[in-house]
Amino acid sequence: MLKKIKSILSKLHHFPYFYGILFFFFLIVFIIYDTFSHKRDVYIAVGSSSGAYYEYALQYKKLLKKYEVELHIVETKGAVDAQDQLEDNKSITFAFAQGGVEKTEFKEIYALANVAHEPIWVFYKDDKIKKFDDLKGKIVNICQKGTGTEPVARELLVKLLKMDEKNIKTHSAKEGYRLLLEGKIDAMFYIIAKSSSELRRIVMTKGMHIMHFPNSNSIKKFFIEEDMNTSGNRYYSTVILKKYSLDYINKFPKNDKELMVKRTILVTKGASDSMVRLLLKVAQKVHSKVAFFHNEGHFLNTHAFRFPQHPASKYYFENSEHHYERNILLNNEMTCERYWLAQSLKKVEDFVLIFIVLLGLMGFFIEVIYPIVQIFTRRKVNRWYRKVNRIDSKIEVCSLEELQEKKLELEETLREMRNTDNIASVHLEAYYSVQQQIKTILENLQSLLKGKRLKRLKRLRILKRFKRKYIKKGIHCCSYL
Repeated sequence: MLKKIKSILSKLHHFPYFYGILFFFFLIVFIIYDTFSHKRDVYIAVGSSSGAYYEYALQYKKLLKKYEVELHIVETKGAVDAQDQLEDNKSITFAFAQGGVEKTEFKEIYALANVAHEPIWVFYKDDKIKKFDDLKGKIVNICQKGTGTEPVARELLVKLLKMDEKNIKTHSAKEGYRLLLEGKIDAMFYIIAKSSSELRRIVMTKGMHIMHFPNSNSIKKFFIEEDMNTSGNRYYSTVILKKYSLDYINKFPKNDKELMVKRTILVTKGASDSMVRLLLKVAQKVHSKVAFFHNEGHFLNTHAFRFPQHPASKYYFENSEHHYERNILLNNEMTCERYWLAQSLKKVEDFVLIFIVLLGLMGFFIEVIYPIVQIFTRRKVNRWYRKVNRIDSKIEVCSLEELQEKKLELEETLREMRNTDNIASVHLEAYYSVQQQIKTILENLQSLLKGKRLKRLKRLRILKRFKRKYIKKGIHCCSYL
């Protein structure tokens, strides 16, 4: 049986299209395997279950089920802790971060897109507090460490108001809200999306006020001047909270409020390009709709990332649907199998393009670079070869003295070659061929020298006999000598 298989393979090996068919077969196998072997479980780090991050993740989870992907939601303390979880936990591949608190020391985290606004809410009940400067000397809760609220609020209070650390509390938002109701603190910071259920509970509290930031542009300029890198980061943006917009029946808020906002950023570490693309498609459906603080189509965007942007994210914003996704066979209803098939075909296309480029580079190397390298590394052998040929072409017309000089020159060349040990292996054949040629020429020279010496001896003998014969007759033959 094995002999039959070997004989068949040996015959196929000589078939002119065998390798092309084999290559095509492996591509088909890869497409089938890659289409049905995509990752089924994905983990995303969010904030607490009462926050907007968690609600976004729930919507992602629902949409991803269509593609047979199960999204597991990992609760954290907030945007800062979510980045720590993404960095430390290898199973977590996505997270929500907050603009301005990105941990850029984490080199393997990449930004995918800005997905939402997060207003900086400052809640208080004291009617004596009218503006941000009135918080100086008050007791303010800025949420616990690990949240995105804590570093932002601390920066605002310490750098702008020179707030004493003893007046800054770091309780959770839930605990801070309780303390505010009991009058044990004067105000609380909370960075959270308007859609959060926790926010709705706070704003519906009787007597609750929201801080108005009429000088938000001055605050933005202050931080831009202090750190020029943040000018490119758009550290803070502003939105207008219209009066009565939160509760029209109870007329809350009673006036327009200017709020400072941060950006919610979807980030990743270790996710595949196909999964990144899928999550961006899902996020586009969730966040591109009109919302409380932005118009339709404002999100997703890629403004002012501090993390490097993921290559798959760049490609997505250049081509939200590549040609395989737009194909007539795939665009009726982007089902699970069709989506993953489209991504597999794109991988194969990229591989084939890279393969063609590599073949082109290889051909250029073989046809151009390799001959140049060979010429350069063979320059010593070529020099000896030219020298030997020059001698060989003239030995037939050389005198006895010239032949002796040529012999010495060849012997010196042969010694030089034998003392040289840095000849590349690819040139060894030519190297030994030149040595053999020198030996052959030396043998020929030896024969020529011997012949010429014999001829000279014969001529000398003839001349001597001629001299003796004519001297006896009284004829001077010195001139003949």
